[in-house]
Amino acid sequence: RKSGEPYITHPVAVADLLREIGASASVIAAGFLHDVVEDTDITPEQLEGYFGSEVRYLVEGVTKLGGIHFNNRTEAQAENLRKMFLAMSSDIRVVLVKLADRLHNMRTISYLGEEKQTRIARETREIYAPLANRLGIGRLKWELEDLAFKLLEVLKINKLNAIYPNSTTYVINGLNLKMNRGDRLALVGSSGCGKSTVAKAIMQLLPDGSTCYGEIFLNGKNVLKLDEDSLPTIRGKEVGLIFQDPMSRLNPLMTVGDHIVDTFKAHDNSEPIYNLVKKAKSLLEKVGIDPLRFNSFPHEFSGGMRQRVAIALAICLRPPLIIADEPTTSLDTIVADQIMSELSLLCDEIGTALLLISHDLSMAYKWCNKIAILDCGKIVESGNIKQIIGDPKTNIAQKLVESGRLLEGSERKLINKSTVLLSVNRLRCWHDLGFWPFNSFWLKAVNEVTFSLYEGETLGIVGPSGCGKSTLCRALTGLLPTRGGSVLFLGKNISIINRKSLKQLRKYIQIIFQDPSASLNPKMSVLDAIIDPILIHKLLSRSQAREKARNLLDLVGLVPTAMYEQRLPSQLSGGQQQRVAIARALALSPKILICDESVSMLDAEIQAEVLELLRSLQEKLKLSMLFITHDLSVAAGFCHRVLVLDKGKIIEENFGRNLLNDPQKYLTKKMVKACPRLPN
Repeated sequence: RKSGEPYITHPVAVADLLREIGASASVIAAGFLHDVVEDTDITPEQLEGYFGSEVRYLVEGVTKLGGIHFNNRTEAQAENLRKMFLAMSSDIRVVLVKLADRLHNMRTISYLGEEKQTRIARETREIYAPLANRLGIGRLKWELEDLAFKLLEVLKINKLNAIYPNSTTYVINGLNLKMNRGDRLALVGSSGCGKSTVAKAIMQLLPDGSTCYGEIFLNGKNVLKLDEDSLPTIRGKEVGLIFQDPMSRLNPLMTVGDHIVDTFKAHDNSEPIYNLVKKAKSLLEKVGIDPLRFNSFPHEFSGGMRQRVAIALAICLRPPLIIADEPTTSLDTIVADQIMSELSLLCDEIGTALLLISHDLSMAYKWCNKIAILDCGKIVESGNIKQIIGDPKTNIAQKLVESGRLLEGSERKLINKSTVLLSVNRLRCWHDLGFWPFNSFWLKAVNEVTFSLYEGETLGIVGPSGCGKSTLCRALTGLLPTRGGSVLFLGKNISIINRKSLKQLRKYIQIIFQDPSASLNPKMSVLDAIIDPILIHKLLSRSQAREKARNLLDLVGLVPTAMYEQRLPSQLSGGQQQRVAIARALALSPKILICDESVSMLDAEIQAEVLELLRSLQEKLKLSMLFITHDLSVAAGFCHRVLVLDKGKIIEENFGRNLLNDPQKYLTKKMVKACPRLPN
C-alpha cells in the first residue's frame, strides 16, 4: 500500500497466500493485518487472548508478503511481525479474518441482489464497523461505513400517514420516498401539500397530539419506533435540518460559536472543550464565516450569514442526510446562489444526501438531480428532474412548470407616460450610527435617489439585501425621517408636511408586506382586518364598511365570501393570507400600492396567481405600483420599468426584459447570473 503498487505485481506472494489461506479472506486480509500492526499502537501483550490457530497460515502468508511487497521491510522486521501475530490468541485471529472477509465482500458485492446487498450493508454498519473501531483500527471502520452507506438507502419512507391534532384530514397520505447517498432530491408542491410536514415527520418534530404512522427508515433505523430518549441521538447525527428562518431558530443569548460547541457536546461530552472550539472555528471557516466572529451573536449577522450558521449546525456531525426547508426564501438572489453553492459543495465533500424542500422550481432545477412532486400528501410524479421539467405528465406538475415559466417569460406592454403621480428628487435617508461624545457616523441607506412613477405604471426596484429597498419604501410613506430631497405626491411634499396632512395622504399610498401572517392581526377575523383601516379613517359606517369588505374579498378571489369572512389568519393558506392583505390595502381606495417582497414567500403557482390578480386590479382600478423585490426575473416580467439599487443609489434603469437580456452594470450582471432559470 505504501508503494502504491497493486498486489498482483507480486504473483509469488499472492499464490502463496491464496494457497495457504484460501480465497475467503483473500489478499485484502493480508494488507489489512499489516495495517493493524503498522497503523496502531497495539502490542503483542494487548492482543493476547484474541488470536488462535485458525489463521496460522494467514500469519505466515503475511510474513511472506511483507518480505516481498513491502520492500522497505527487512527480514528481521518480517520476523518480528510473524512473532507478533503468533503471540495473539485465537479469538482476535477469528475476528480479524471475519473483518477482512467482510471488507472483501463489501468491495465485491455488486453481483448480489438488492435485498441481499441491503442486509449485508446493514450488518456491516451496525456490527462490523463498530467492531473495527473497538480494535482501534479507525481506517477500516471508516471504509466499512463508507461502503455500507453507499448501498443503504439514507432515507426510505413507506406508506407514511400524518394527521395534525383536532383534525381528521390526512396531511400526508400514503407517502413513499427513497433517497440514496449522494442524491439531490427536490420536494416540490403547492402551498399546503405537506412538504414541511414531511421534514417534521422525519425529524419527529410534529406537534403534540399528531398521529403519524407508517415507516421512516433513516440509515436502516425506523424513527417511528424509537423512544423519546433515542430521538435526540438521531437529530443532528443521522439527519440535519436547515430551517427557512434561521433567526427564529438561533438562541439570541448564545454566541454563534457556542451554538456549534453546544451541538458537539450534546452528542459527545468526552472531548476537551478546546478541541470543540477548534472544530467549531474550522467549521465556521468552511461555511464562509471568519473564525474571528466566533463570539458574535445572531443579531449581529445578516440574513445570509445567519443561514450559513444554520448550515454549519446542520453539517457539524456529518449526517448522511440534510433536509433544507426553503433555505433561501428570505435571501436575495446573489446570497441565495452563494448559500446553495456552498451547501451543495459541502454535501459533496462529506458524502451527504440533500432533500431540498422548495416552492422555487427553477432553483430546484439548478441544484438537484431528482424531483418528487407532492400533491395532497402524496407523491404524484418523481424521477430525473430534467425529464420531468421537460415533459411533465401529471396535471399538478404541468401547472407548476407552467407557473414557473409564466413568472420568467411574461412581459408588460409599454404605457403612455402622461401623468406623474409620484416624483422623488434627490431623496436622502441617512441613519446616525455614532453617539455622543464621538463623531457622527452616517449610514447612507438611501442617497440622492431620483425617479418618477406614472399613473397606471408598475415600477420595479431590485437589489441585494441591505441596498436600501425597504428603507426607500418606508421613507415614501413617511414612516422614516429623511435628511434631504423631496417626495412630491398629489402636489404635496410628503417629507415636510405636518402629521395630520400626512395621515390624510397615507390613505392613497398603501403597502403590501412580505409576510402576510406577520402583517395581519392573529386575533382579528378576515372581515375585521379589512374594515379596520376604513373605520380608523372614519370613511364609512360599520355596516357600510362590512359591505365594502365583502366586495373586496370577491374582487381578490376569496369566494364565496361567507366561507372566509369569519376565519382567522391562522386558518388560511399563505396565498389566501396575501389576498386578504391585498384586500385590506385596497380598502382605502389608494392610488399607489407598494408591494414590498409581496410574493417572495409564496410558491410559484400562487405567485403567478397573485401577480395576475395585481395586474387585473391595476387595470380595473387604474393603480400605480412600486414593486420591491430581490428577484430580478420576476421584476423583469411583471414591471414596466426596473430600477437597480445598490448602496442606496440607483445604478441602472431599463425596461424589464431589456435589463434581463442586456445588463450593463457589474451588480446587475451578477444578479442575472445568479437568477436560476428553467430551460427553454
